[in-house]
Amino acid sequence: MIKTDWAKTTRDGNPGISVRQHCLAVRYVAEELLRRFPCFCEDNGLAPQAVSFLATAHDVGKISLDFLQKCPAWLHQEGLEKQAVNGGWATIYTRWHPAISQQSLHIFLSKREDPKYDLKTAYYWSAVVGAHHGRLLAQGSARPCRPAPSENMLEDARQACLGEFWEACGRPVLPSVNGSDPRLWGVAGLITLADWLGSDEDFFPADIVMSDAELRARAAQAVTAVGLGLPIVKPDMTFAEIFGYEPYPMQTACAAAITTPGIYVLEAPMGMGKTEAALWAAYHLLQQGLAQGVYFALPTQATSNRMFERVHAFARRICPDAAPTQLVHGNAWLCEDLKALTAPGTADAPQNESPLRPDGLWFNTSRRSLFAPFGAGTVDQALLAVLAVKHFPLRRFALSRKVVILDEVHSYDVYTGSLLSCLCRELGNLGSTAIILSATLTEAMRGKLLGEADVGEDNAPYPRITGCIKDAHLEPRTPPAPPDKNVRVTHAQAHEARGEALRLASLGCQVLWVCDTVDSAQQTYLRLKEECGAADIQLGLLHSRFPFFRRESLEKHWMRRFGKNDGQRDKGSILVSTQIVEQSVDLDADALFSELAPTDMLLQRLGRLWRHERGSRPLLAPMFCLLNEDASLDELRSMDAKAIKQALGAKGHVYKPWTLVRSLEQWAELESLSLPSGIRSLLAATYAPVDSPLAWQELEAEQWGQDLAAQTIANMGTNIWKPLLDDVTIPRTRLSDHEEFSLVLCTADANNSLSLLEGGEPVRLDKGAATPAQAKALHRNTVRLADWHFTRQPQDKRLAQLHIDGCALVRTDGKVDAPGIAEGKRLFWDSELGLAVQKETP
Repeated sequence: MIKTDWAKTTRDGNPGISVRQHCLAVRYVAEELLRRFPCFCEDNGLAPQAVSFLATAHDVGKISLDFLQKCPAWLHQEGLEKQAVNGGWATIYTRWHPAISQQSLHIFLSKREDPKYDLKTAYYWSAVVGAHHGRLLAQGSARPCRPAPSENMLEDARQACLGEFWEACGRPVLPSVNGSDPRLWGVAGLITLADWLGSDEDFFPADIVMSDAELRARAAQAVTAVGLGLPIVKPDMTFAEIFGYEPYPMQTACAAAITTPGIYVLEAPMGMGKTEAALWAAYHLLQQGLAQGVYFALPTQATSNRMFERVHAFARRICPDAAPTQLVHGNAWLCEDLKALTAPGTADAPQNESPLRPDGLWFNTSRRSLFAPFGAGTVDQALLAVLAVKHFPLRRFALSRKVVILDEVHSYDVYTGSLLSCLCRELGNLGSTAIILSATLTEAMRGKLLGEADVGEDNAPYPRITGCIKDAHLEPRTPPAPPDKNVRVTHAQAHEARGEALRLASLGCQVLWVCDTVDSAQQTYLRLKEECGAADIQLGLLHSRFPFFRRESLEKHWMRRFGKNDGQRDKGSILVSTQIVEQSVDLDADALFSELAPTDMLLQRLGRLWRHERGSRPLLAPMFCLLNEDASLDELRSMDAKAIKQALGAKGHVYKPWTLVRSLEQWAELESLSLPSGIRSLLAATYAPVDSPLAWQELEAEQWGQDLAAQTIANMGTNIWKPLLDDVTIPRTRLSDHEEFSLVLCTADANNSLSLLEGGEPVRLDKGAATPAQAKALHRNTVRLADWHFTRQPQDKRLAQLHIDGCALVRTDGKVDAPGIAEGKRLFWDSELGLAVQKETP
């Protein structure tokens, strides 16, 4: 029926290289990847020839009218134009070519006699091949589908092609598998990556016929040029050579405990060097060939940005020839100064001598960045490897054999914590190493992450290193704890606390004030500014409702002022912030003021207090002030559940009310706290079962129900077979009861041109797709606002393609006009306050 087939079209729309040539190109790329990652097959009991065969088979579905008719020039060359029109091919042949590849491979494997495959094994391996475009495809049954009669001839052609590939790969044997076998998705990810590179026309042009030898050479060139794989790691480096100081006992103990891939938990106080401890252990694994890279995962984009510089410096010291370290999160492309730190090739060699692509940009997409040997980003990027989302196998393969460092694990709720537990389990299956860092981890969460059925005692040693290696639990290690730091704990009403904070700042103290909500932070800042008068005190405000460019500037300033060096501490200051400063941030405050939060969060905030050794400080001892609630603890004990929620106010929507009152119960009478020795007992007391007022029991039961529901949703989201992947219901990495809408802040919107807050030429939106520079400018001026401030979702068609909801016009008096704002509310912009939500007065 047909004389030729095609897999790629040329730039002028003509049919290009054949399906066979493209499949062979992908096969040779896959084989080159296996050479770069030799442990992939060894660890998984897979024959390299079997993986090669599956990679080669991925696009046999293109030998079908469903695919071939998409090229009008091919129909003309084959003399099939009239037949295609009269036969209604455009409406009859509409199957997706990966589904046809999956079906044909399923038939092929089911017919094998030597070896003979059971139907389920044949189905699962064919599903791996069918998923190479990111979607898991269902056939409804493990029994092979029968092609339509009109497709019999092309099915014969596909079967002949598969037989040819099978013979060329040495008649490989695929192992028996079930639907939960982790090897399926490692292979699926490898095939997808091989297909991406095998489709790159810089290496495999669509209009050039190549021999097998040429294809092999191009495959090696492609894998080398993009920087895949880990170059040689400098051997036998000392801790001081890498990090610039001698190791603490805990850091030495960490490297001694983590000697093989597995799941490890490092619990140690804030400021004790857990980051360097994890990277030091990672260095030893990399040097011994037990790992292929490092991904440092953090809770937020802001903490990822700050960790990126440290991971980048680490990577350049131990492996200078590695591809550029990647910043891995949704807004990484906006961080121009951070991305500029990395450069392809070695630190000394000119770019034109580097084997990497000159632009070094192959990794600079959300799906590719995890493949870089070194990266730092959000934990969400790693969690997408275990959720039933598009291209989850690709992310699994990207994380295989890597050291994945998960920081600030205590900060995650039950939903994200459940996903994290699943991620740790899969990392173990992938031969990776998970190093979990926390200062305030509960025993229940630690046991869940390590897959322990029996939770340890609350009075367990601290700090400690525990782990699980191939289902065997590591004997706990207990490195020596640092000397205790005695913190004076005070309690005060908000107005009293403001006066004390101003007094301390006038003495030269660097004061950190942490609020639970943006609105509270803004109001606190305004009152401090009003009460400060003419005093020579620097006031600052940090929260998430600044546009990207403004928050970036503020963070740089305050990180320097509260940083390790003394140069910025020339006079007293007060920084008011939300939770964005409570973890993975190297802030060093002399005094700390905080609103009520769960015990583990309060302890994290205390980690910003007297963080570094200094020759002198304005205070004799660290001071922590916990702001009083409007209702006393005794009053909260006598209220019903509804009244307690009302008394807690907005913070009761940020944190669970039961956790808040139980935390208050532990902190209300504290006058001093020894850190780190007091951490474990304070945490245990907060979450221990006790006799409580009935209303508190009601709040606990409500929280238990919410946690159970969150666990159920997490289990559903990680079930990759049911429901099947689609674009309608996409599992998320965070569970929230509200959405956020994004608004571009501009000073003028005229003639389809937006004049943005951050200078530059107006951005025109009437010329089709925005340029990369315009998109970056728009996103740098974007702020997010919760949906409860709106009566309807703002929708601006001009911005929809950039995933921005609407445009907010900032007037000269600071008032902001935005579509859909709820009645009785008004938006206001101020460069010091950020975007504020005010209630309109009648």
